This record gives sequence, C-alpha cells and structure tokens, in this order.
Amino acid sequence: MMRYVIHLVRLRKEKGLCIQPSKPVQTCVGKIESYVFDKYAYAEAWDFSDGGDPWVIAHAMHSDGIVVTRESTLHPNAKKARIPDVCKHFAVKCIDSKAMLDALDAHY
Repeated sequence: MMRYVIHLVRLRKEKGLCIQPSKPVQTCVGKIESYVFDKYAYAEAWDFSDGGDPWVIAHAMHSDGIVVTRESTLHPNAKKARIPDVCKHFAVKCIDSKAMLDALDAHY
C-alpha cells in the first residue's frame, strides 16, 4: 500500500500538482503552528498540524490566496482547531465550496 501511495505522489509531482514550499511559506507554517499550539490543547493542535491544513493556509497567506474548505467556523472558545478559525486569525480569506462555485460562475 505504501508503495502505491508513493507512486501516486510522484505522479502528481511530475504533473505539477505539488507546490514546493518556499522559505516564506515555511515561515508562515511556523507562525500557524505556534498559534495553534498556543491556543488549543496539545492533542487538538497535533491533530490539526498532522495534515496539510497548515501548509494550505500558509500558501494562501503568502500568496494572498483564498482557502476553500468544507469546514465551518466554530465559536471563539472552540476546543478544536478548524481551518476557517485559523484563517480568520491570520486574515486569510476562507470560503466554502458553494462560494467558490459561485465566484467561478459555475452552473450546476
């Protein structure tokens, strides 16, 4: 199974679907990680940081991009880190899938 996953990653990389993180993006990830580990319990922060979410937010933060997610915003005292909440803290624009389709003038 692991060999198959590595193969898929290599295929994606060769097709340009992987973006190499620059030093500024890595710096943004560090800021995101510091914030998440300061604000949330260790287990919740680790759960958030274990995936690609910090990297997606960091790339958007660095390039003035927009993060698209299906996650909803929680209240300010939430115990779980969510993409929209982290984006809001760093003033990164974050929209849901419907808003993205509307912005792209998709017909569905």
